Amino acid sequence: MKNGTRRTLSAAIWYKQILDSECKVGLPANKLCLQLGMNRNTLQSTFKKLYGKSIREYQVQIRMEKALQLLETGIDVTQVAEELNYAKMSAFTNAFTAYFGFAPSALIKPVE
Repeated sequence: MKNGTRRTLSAAIWYKQILDSECKVGLPANKLCLQLGMNRNTLQSTFKKLYGKSIREYQVQIRMEKALQLLETGIDVTQVAEELNYAKMSAFTNAFTAYFGFAPSALIKPVE
């Protein structure tokens, strides 16, 4: 395996670990590529080959899974949006609805 290929594979694996541990926003791929002196497109294509989705698709998946987990524990929708670093509540609601097909408010349990 070429040194550049090994480095790109290592970067993709390391970047996924960052995303897994920091689902809020994570380290931007551009910044990582600059730090490593690597082409962003190379990182993107390697990531997609390894994990079957683009970096952006994976970021959305991680954030939405975390959102669902938090909402199912009874945390308020506004708090979930803040926890996941959404600047606006509407941005969170739109992203959640687009991903799951229902609004986050559908998970709010009625008070008995």
